[in-house]
Amino acid sequence: KNATNEVHNKIEVSNARIEEAERRCELQDTIIEKEEAEKKRDKLIQEHKRRVQELSDTIKWNNIHIIGITEEEERGKNTEEVLEQITAENFTNLRKETDIEI
Repeated sequence: KNATNEVHNKIEVSNARIEEAERRCELQDTIIEKEEAEKKRDKLIQEHKRRVQELSDTIKWNNIHIIGITEEEERGKNTEEVLEQITAENFTNLRKETDIEI
């Protein structure tokens, strides 16, 4: 009977060790999954930052200031109309000699 109890105790200890090892493996898997998810999130954040910067640059690029034209004049016209006005006022001969498209 004593030998049986001893074997039984050893089996219980072995089972406890196996369960602990499985728990640690599961925790390690969870950590790896979270690290991968964090890397993906960081990549998405960087991509979104890049896109926001591109949009910001595009907006700034289109916001030109033309010397000699007041903001009130600019506000009511699109870029093509402003450039046509400048060309008509300053380059009348050039406009007649060549076919300029804006």
